[in-house]
Amino acid sequence: MNFFKRMFDRRKLRIFLDELLRDMELDLTVILVEGAHDREFLRKAGFGGIVVEISHRPIVELAYWLVEKYRERTIVILTDFDEQGEKKAKRLSGILSELGLRVNHRYREEVRRVARELGVRTIEGLARLYTKPRLP
Repeated sequence: MNFFKRMFDRRKLRIFLDELLRDMELDLTVILVEGAHDREFLRKAGFGGIVVEISHRPIVELAYWLVEKYRERTIVILTDFDEQGEKKAKRLSGILSELGLRVNHRYREEVRRVARELGVRTIEGLARLYTKPRLP
């Protein structure tokens, strides 16, 4: 990928994610991510809302904790877009929906679409593209 294409992709990604994260924050969304690096990326990108790491708890325990703590909030699952991340998202979404939480799939789909356009399968991969490039 040439330098100008990378610059365009980074700019496009920054604009997209800045708007999307702002919308999620206004919607009082709780974002679920796999780990600390994903959480750190969302913070650096400016998301000031609630971000929960899912890798530290069994999924069912996590689901009940989310119901207890964030029953009135909308949940967005931003696991990676590889096979394992998709399975986690599907399983977690099913459990949370059964327990009565609102799971917003639209935001995940939008991020997945842009990630695919950029050839990225992980949230950390998006983070690397999102950061300002160093000039050669």
